[in-house]
Amino acid sequence: MFGLSTERAPSPTLVVPYFIFSAIAFLIFSVLLLFSIPELGLHFMNPKILALTHFAALGWISMIIMGAVYQLVPVIFETGLYSQKLGKLNFVIFGLGILGMVWSFWTMHFKNYLFVFGGLVFFAFLLFSFNIFKSIIRSNKCHFSGKLVLSAILWLLLTGLLGFLLTLNYTFPFLKQDQFNVLKTHAHFGMIGWLLFLVMGVSSVLIPMFLVSHDLKDGFLKKALYLCNFALLLISIDWLAFAGTLWISVYFLIFFLGFSYFLKYIFDAYRKKLRKLDVGMKHTMISFVFLLIPAVLAGLLSLSGWLDMPEINQLIIPYGLSIFVGFFSNLILGQMYKTLPFILWLHRYKHLVGKKEIPMPKDLYSEQLAQWQYYIYLLAVLFFALGFLFEKSFLQYTGAVLLIVTALLFNVNVFIIVFSKRQRAFIEI
Repeated sequence: MFGLSTERAPSPTLVVPYFIFSAIAFLIFSVLLLFSIPELGLHFMNPKILALTHFAALGWISMIIMGAVYQLVPVIFETGLYSQKLGKLNFVIFGLGILGMVWSFWTMHFKNYLFVFGGLVFFAFLLFSFNIFKSIIRSNKCHFSGKLVLSAILWLLLTGLLGFLLTLNYTFPFLKQDQFNVLKTHAHFGMIGWLLFLVMGVSSVLIPMFLVSHDLKDGFLKKALYLCNFALLLISIDWLAFAGTLWISVYFLIFFLGFSYFLKYIFDAYRKKLRKLDVGMKHTMISFVFLLIPAVLAGLLSLSGWLDMPEINQLIIPYGLSIFVGFFSNLILGQMYKTLPFILWLHRYKHLVGKKEIPMPKDLYSEQLAQWQYYIYLLAVLFFALGFLFEKSFLQYTGAVLLIVTALLFNVNVFIIVFSKRQRAFIEI
């Protein structure tokens, strides 16, 4: 971890606000989810479901990922960030757009305000993409991991464009295609093209580094890059141009084949690890196991045309929750303990290495709280899964309460890392 090139790392004043906003958004999302349990059995186009989905995808997951990318791109790819001022402007515009969009969905103000806030979010995507593109293209380290990151940013732009067109369509109807297929395409551009591909690109560098794994085969990443991008392109063309054909299940198989190569790469890193798993890496590694749930659900949904069973569409909400709560949240809950402490350690203590006694990054948060967070989160996922499996709302309510507790513990540790003066005592020795 400390062998990385840290000279070009950006200021914490750029990165930390993304983490704080995201942590608070996770807590608010968990509370809103508790009060939206009845809506989980309704159609996924329900306003509260749309609000929750966008708050999870944008406020909780995308916000913290953007902050992490601003920190990690200069470090991993050994290139200076193009503009920190642009990154700070990006945060303000993105935050305002998220809050306004979620409020518009929750209060059903679709026609008058939604396209304005959707436009802010899309503009924030443009700023972020421009900043990262300009940073990465100057690097000589753009290997397959970097190409996965670049492809993720391209899909982010397409996600934002389709999303903005959908919000605009509420006020000025112009889309002639079936909006359901446009919405599905928009959702998968975001979940797979933007979030998953970015996770693949960044984690293919960070996981081997954190586990101290060597001699991994880049060929697996190459196959994952081309097959997954090719499959998502075919899926989107099928939905947008042909309103969904029976070939969709074939395209998903191609995607799963490509993603299996990425999982093989991660498994090899785990198998060759020289370091034991801490709480952050426990979250990270089990998140990839949890991917089996949305994978199975996606397979069933892709077969709906073959089976002629409309009731399969009732799996859409569990499918989305399994991705956002089961995979991405799990991954972020772990990786926060690997990124934010390092960011602030680097800022506060790097110049004191070898001069005074200083804490390590893992000393900047409560390990006990992190362990409690890990096990309570696992219980939350278990109760949600049982609630959907047996159609018992009291199990879902229990899962939501446990998720709130998880979010509270997570927030406490985030604020300990950012604001606690306990660590500064080392400097005063």
